Amino acid sequence: MRHSLHRLLIFVALVLSVGPLVLGCASEKATPTTALEIDGGNTVTTASGAAPTPGAVLAVAIEPFEDLDPTRLTSTGDVFLARQVYEWLVEQDDTGALVPGLALGWDHSDATTWTFGLRSGVLFHDGEEFDAKDVVHTFERLRVLAESTPGLVGFDNIKTVTAIEPQLVKFVLEQPDLEFPALLATDPAAVLSEGVSDPAAQWVGTGPFALWSYVPAQGAVLKRHVDYWRRDASGRRLPYLDGLDLVFSRDPSTRVGELLSGRVGFAGGLTAEEVATVRASPSHLVVLRQSNDHFAIDVQTGAGHLGADVRVRQALKLGTDRGSLIRAVRPGLAVPGADTPFGPMYDDTQSDVEPLYDAAAATALLAEAGLPTGIRGEVLVQNEPEALLVAEEWTRQMAEIGVLLEVRSVAAGPYESDGDASWLAAEFWVTRWSTEVSPLAYLRSVYCPSVPLGGTWWEDEEFRTLVADLVVEGDEARRRELYLSAERILQERGPVVVPFFMTTAVGLDRRIRGLELAPYWPRTTLRAVSFAS
Repeated sequence: MRHSLHRLLIFVALVLSVGPLVLGCASEKATPTTALEIDGGNTVTTASGAAPTPGAVLAVAIEPFEDLDPTRLTSTGDVFLARQVYEWLVEQDDTGALVPGLALGWDHSDATTWTFGLRSGVLFHDGEEFDAKDVVHTFERLRVLAESTPGLVGFDNIKTVTAIEPQLVKFVLEQPDLEFPALLATDPAAVLSEGVSDPAAQWVGTGPFALWSYVPAQGAVLKRHVDYWRRDASGRRLPYLDGLDLVFSRDPSTRVGELLSGRVGFAGGLTAEEVATVRASPSHLVVLRQSNDHFAIDVQTGAGHLGADVRVRQALKLGTDRGSLIRAVRPGLAVPGADTPFGPMYDDTQSDVEPLYDAAAATALLAEAGLPTGIRGEVLVQNEPEALLVAEEWTRQMAEIGVLLEVRSVAAGPYESDGDASWLAAEFWVTRWSTEVSPLAYLRSVYCPSVPLGGTWWEDEEFRTLVADLVVEGDEARRRELYLSAERILQERGPVVVPFFMTTAVGLDRRIRGLELAPYWPRTTLRAVSFAS
């Protein structure tokens, strides 16, 4: 499962083990509060008039770390850790709008020259003060890495990054990009300290928590950044928690078991079955958030492949019953897709076109394409419960139109390699994509032929021109037209079936307050979380 657009990378091994940490709870008490469960919302809040209770350690069930360099985060555990340890120049608010992070604001004289004013008084975990030299260090490194790393699309467009003043930095781009601030809110753009030469082994950020101990395959302990710069609306310094205890487990069902047993207080990425289990516990609650997380059923379109014929791609789309896929995989926790990455997070660019389901028309198209007896083959899928359910239900549906596929399940390593079990070598395969800051990120990184992340090798000159125009178009009305045109092309002749968009679900100890759930749950920052007294 690829959690984001830069997941296809060469991974490095990391071995580090230091002593354990014991954290005590603060003695300050607050008025007891009532927990709120907001299904369909994104925040669990404290009751009116009740101050958050500082102190305590929150245990979190999480996937083990695989690569802790922010430029190549691999597992959900990696992403979650990064969101506690690091910060970004630009962030997103609850509506998805871009807002200042470590940057106070930004401006551009044209689409190739951008200036960012920086916050003062922000300290790294080692006590060094954040300023423009750290930004230059971070993005010079990214710019160089992007030259040889397909997953860092966009950062290779940085021509220079210069510290104008200690709190002012200027980016000059090779090509115009009106969505450049959105790029700075993506995972790889975590701001590093100038003093860090190897971020895979040195975790020095400005975030609310510092990594204090890490035992591979077991867990990690984070402790509160006592000099963290953010404060709440009442002037209290964040974070409220003394620390986080990250408990590793590769098995999602084990993580839910840890939650229900009381061993941990937070478990993310719940399936529909797990949501029902957690809701049945009087000591726990479920928080939901709409997201753009989605599965894509990809079709190889290169020369000599069946998917090179647009009629085959159209038949697969027509033969897909999205409602049945939702009921089979995430009943009540998904909304139908329309074969594009434009989901509910991008309402202003999403069309209202609903895909047709017509098995008879699909069969006729295959016959027209010279395949009257259908297709035989296999669909490759990573060995992950929901991805397997998608593959199994989709192959059942495809059998009804004469497309007879066997599901081939492989582990994450081989799936993301360049061998025979790789998605790059498959005719049909299932991938999982997380919510991105901007829909343009998907279009540039997944569907444009100059970048291999999509793997379908789909070529469409009209689509490529639309994406190039989007990058430089400043008029909002015209941008919407371009987005809608891009959607139409993907729906009519694109290389993927997108059956649905997922609702993010996490399980919590009912005493937890202040959770601000991110659309892609591993990007949730726990800086405002506390326990009820």
